[in-house]
Amino acid sequence: MTIWTSSFPKRERIAGYWRLLKARHGFFDRLGFKRTESGRLKLGHVPGYQQRLALMRDKQKGRRCFIFTGDAVSTGIDVAKLRKELTMGADAIHQHFPVWGFSTAYWFLADIEQVEAFRNDIGQVRDPIKLAPLCNAYAFPATRDSLFFHTAQAVSGKDPAPRFSTDFAAVVYPDASPTLMMLQLAYHFGCNPVYLLGGDKPSAKTTAQTEKSAYALANDVFVRDGRKVYNIGGCDPLDVFEPVHFGDLFK
Repeated sequence: MTIWTSSFPKRERIAGYWRLLKARHGFFDRLGFKRTESGRLKLGHVPGYQQRLALMRDKQKGRRCFIFTGDAVSTGIDVAKLRKELTMGADAIHQHFPVWGFSTAYWFLADIEQVEAFRNDIGQVRDPIKLAPLCNAYAFPATRDSLFFHTAQAVSGKDPAPRFSTDFAAVVYPDASPTLMMLQLAYHFGCNPVYLLGGDKPSAKTTAQTEKSAYALANDVFVRDGRKVYNIGGCDPLDVFEPVHFGDLFK
């Protein structure tokens, strides 16, 4: 099975496959060596990525969260107001960090083409926690601020039924766009409310109707749990969420 795109350099593929194997090995808890406070190596229980994600459940319960969607940066919001907020962004969002003077708290490396394109940048970005589907682990070396998650296989066919995971540690549904994956993490964290900044565009592998159905399901899941997702400045397909004005949140 092909794990990279045809443009991924052949000279990097052996190292990439090794990184993928290491990430798979580290997904579940295992017996291994870990460094103690004194700096010594000690044999013992080493938590895997899945366990680390599981421990994050309700970690941010009741805290509001801001998610940068596809064109959020072009909406004219005062990004400086978000410096101390819980924020998430995906793919090329890191290119704005130097201008802002801060990074999002969580950076999703979801799109395989963009992960490959930015693979040399990833290690240089220090502040955010980096999250990527396990299948993308080949593209960059894992560090202490990296977390890999398990994604279900994408559903083929025209306008498949939408899916939304309420247990991010167990499975994440990659349907529609990276924004939907970030919403699944925000739900896992217990965030309330959640604000989507800007509009969004469906990925090349889906349709606008599929994405809109996925967002409608996400909205229903949050509402059933007594939580809310709001839309700041976005149009279709984010118009399934109740709109609010950014400025009103900081009065």
